[in-house]
Amino acid sequence: MNSQTLPLQPPQSAGPRPDPHTTWDAGGYTHTGQRRQANEDSFLVATFQRALNVIDSSHLGEHPEFTAERTRGTLLMVADGMGGHGGGDVASRAAVRAVTDYLVHVLPCASAMSATLSSDARTSLHGVRAKLASALLIGDEAIRTQANAGSGEAQMGTTLTLAVITGPMLYVAHVGDSRCYLLRGGALHQLTSDHTVANQIASLGGNVSDAAQLNHILWNCLGGGEGTFPQPEVLKHELEPGDAVFLCTDGLTNELDDETILALLTRSGSSRDICAGLVGRANEHGGQDNITAVLAKPGVAARGRQRRVRPG
Repeated sequence: MNSQTLPLQPPQSAGPRPDPHTTWDAGGYTHTGQRRQANEDSFLVATFQRALNVIDSSHLGEHPEFTAERTRGTLLMVADGMGGHGGGDVASRAAVRAVTDYLVHVLPCASAMSATLSSDARTSLHGVRAKLASALLIGDEAIRTQANAGSGEAQMGTTLTLAVITGPMLYVAHVGDSRCYLLRGGALHQLTSDHTVANQIASLGGNVSDAAQLNHILWNCLGGGEGTFPQPEVLKHELEPGDAVFLCTDGLTNELDDETILALLTRSGSSRDICAGLVGRANEHGGQDNITAVLAKPGVAARGRQRRVRPG
């Protein structure tokens, strides 16, 4: 809820690594909120297998189908579009699709090679962070291409926060003020920075009121018109057994503080149901913006839609 919150560093991993074949109960939920006319958020929850098996998405259909292939990685993504209907929704959707298509072609966990790697080798997959940074630049290019083609507003843009879980490792790539959290040992740790002008001032020792307009102005995003260029924040963390990963747009964090988010995250239920509960609570608190939440926690993998993006 405090837009000037700086990211917390999670405790250093000292315990056992999670089983590299851990299954993840992953799901998401999105809602327009109480004040907006359209939902400009997008999200994706998917697994890397011999194909990309989409588990949940705001745009890819309604009827899940089962696939039994072993999961080699889990992909989570949220994007909060800017530019109004016909702008923000176009931007967030274009970025999610472009980033997904790129990652399924380049990430080691999306290739057949990953099945032959030892768990130790998977902890240091070569070039993953660089590829995630490149993925966000691809998303930026996709937005600008659509804008130039007249498919959306010239100034449209989006935040984008993604997480890749492969073996015991968590990789995060991020621009904007959506967030990625790590839930560990009953504590919630914000991993990403809020790329707002207010937070930039706070990081330099300044002070900006929570009510100030600078809390809503981004210095880092995808798209956004001429003269802007994204600077991806890319992180790598080693997971421990029992860890969970949570992504959300600012429509949720502007309504709920971390204590409330933590209490709702630790309730029983599927990841999708927990996300729906979080979004519902944010709506009860006002729902001033579109609201999206995505969660991955150890558990029974969700059944996915047979919507495949095959590597070339």
